[in-house]
Amino acid sequence: MRARERQAFFYTWPTYVKVAMQHACRFSLFLLYITSTSTTDDTISLEKLIEFLNEKQRDPRLNEILYPHYNATRVREIISAYETDQNLVQQGKAGRES
Repeated sequence: MRARERQAFFYTWPTYVKVAMQHACRFSLFLLYITSTSTTDDTISLEKLIEFLNEKQRDPRLNEILYPHYNATRVREIISAYETDQNLVQQGKAGRES
């Protein structure tokens, strides 16, 4: 499909999910933003990110001494390392682009 044809193509929600899954293999991250962000704000709070990392991303078979659960301090470090918007970093939130 040429770029001109792609611009005129209208994405429905099922089509968008299918395309997103083809280009972004991390479906769990995609679901995180669908379930954790509000319709007016495209950010995820520190608490929701901690919950996601500990419950969905962390392997429960890991040794908890060597690989402890994520806490607010560690998640703030992750947000500050990958978030480009400094206002969101100060608020303790992660944006969709990070």
